[in-house]
Amino acid sequence: MRDYTDYRGSIEENEKKLWNKEIPSSLDFDYDKLVGYKKEILRNLIMKSIGVKEKFKVLDISTNKGFFAMLMSEEGHDVVAIDSNMNTINSTKDRSDREKLKIEFRVMDKSTLDFNDKTFDLIISSNITWDIQSPVNSFKEWRRVLKDNGTLVYFDSNWDCTKSMEERPYLDRVLLNKAGFSQVKIDEKIYSKVFKEEGVSPYNPRSIFMVAANK
Repeated sequence: MRDYTDYRGSIEENEKKLWNKEIPSSLDFDYDKLVGYKKEILRNLIMKSIGVKEKFKVLDISTNKGFFAMLMSEEGHDVVAIDSNMNTINSTKDRSDREKLKIEFRVMDKSTLDFNDKTFDLIISSNITWDIQSPVNSFKEWRRVLKDNGTLVYFDSNWDCTKSMEERPYLDRVLLNKAGFSQVKIDEKIYSKVFKEEGVSPYNPRSIFMVAANK
């Protein structure tokens, strides 16, 4: 459990504290478990969050097993997937090659992107924002590489917070606005829409949320 007893300052003062608490890797949900109609529901939620309808360019940050990169590639979009771990990149690339999906893989830190300004229509990620050292700076960097009509979509979980205005995902909205994002939409019903009946453990999947932020 995270210890929130020292979070008595402002949101800005608490920013690094809140995101820099260790969470066991066993809490990560394996999105590869989503198949069939569950996978389609998730895909539709993502597509409804973005304004671009035609073929677009996607950046999958900290791709891990490549679920979201492959999800977008299956739809025919141009996908770049990054991860800081070379072994992860190699393993995921082998898998995408077997499935004959066209994805560009690159080793890169999630908070320091080696891309030009306004490169991507969509940035997507999952289960990584809690691990960011300075979320506002990272959000600014992600916003930099988004096109003017681009959208950031990510999934995460309010692991063990109690109800307050500084808990996630309410804090996410504040920090995304601070980073320059305009419209921020939060969906806290992801469990009932996608994960129900999946038997996800050991953490409570009802705390999973989706954030969609427009540049």
